[in-house]
Amino acid sequence: MPGQSKTTDNIKPNINNDIENHIGRCGTCQKHRYKQAKEPMEQHEIPEKPWRKIGADLFTLFGKNFLVVVDYTSNYPEVAKLEDLSSTNTISHMKSIMARHGLPSVVVSDNGPQFSSREFRQFAMQYGFKHVTSSPEYPQSNGKAEKAVQIVKRFLKKAKENYEDPYLALLNGRTSPLSGSDRSPGEISMNRKLRTKLPSAEEHVTMHKLPDIKQKRYYDHGSNQLKPLETTDTVTKVRVHDDNDDREKEVCVDHPSGAATASTNQSAVTPEAAQSSHSTDQSQPVSTMSDVRTTRSGRIIKLPSRYVHD
Repeated sequence: MPGQSKTTDNIKPNINNDIENHIGRCGTCQKHRYKQAKEPMEQHEIPEKPWRKIGADLFTLFGKNFLVVVDYTSNYPEVAKLEDLSSTNTISHMKSIMARHGLPSVVVSDNGPQFSSREFRQFAMQYGFKHVTSSPEYPQSNGKAEKAVQIVKRFLKKAKENYEDPYLALLNGRTSPLSGSDRSPGEISMNRKLRTKLPSAEEHVTMHKLPDIKQKRYYDHGSNQLKPLETTDTVTKVRVHDDNDDREKEVCVDHPSGAATASTNQSAVTPEAAQSSHSTDQSQPVSTMSDVRTTRSGRIIKLPSRYVHD
């Protein structure tokens, strides 16, 4: 049977419309007709901020199933090993990824049973994102995730053949600059350069961190500069830590009698200027070991002078 153009050339022009309709209804003609020309590419909108729009896809490698989630802005891939191909397991790993990078506004996937289930629709409503599926029999519409699957497969295959750590292989891929850019997926996604085992010029640059002035200002609020203690001053209420007991104990420290000694912060002690050894009042008695008592609970105390008997 001749085609439409051949038929119209041999018959009167006024019946062209009838012939076109007849050819259009002919099943044999439609089956063997030339394929239509491809339509112009419609690119996905790329958000300015990372992890606002992500693509998801599944793949099988080495007899195991994996989930790939890729960010449309940074091309940063996340990979998760699936225990099974159920929607519940897929959603669980996607929740884990979203907990690290934040909730997206749009999730693009194919029409696989994991993504077309009622459970996944409920998941989209609960987490507040729009689920967009690719056209049937046209996987190119989910090209971002398809490309990420190819890249991740290549990383894992190379790591296995060279007996290398697959996680380091993924890290190196995430830190490699993108084509036409000097920034890597990790740097775009996390706004910082990720450290790897590969040598980097930044490791030779020493970063001097400024002191936290704000923290010091809050700490010093209400503080007062204390008068320095002399080695001959008598102080009380020194808190020391006993290695055999988790509790702190108050110990009396007397100088120069040597009743007890301890190294502590000055704010933990109270100077007793009246009993200082260099005081003008020479009639004050010097503390001795007889002034110190140990209670039944193990607390060391200093007895008042009226309870001390010679």
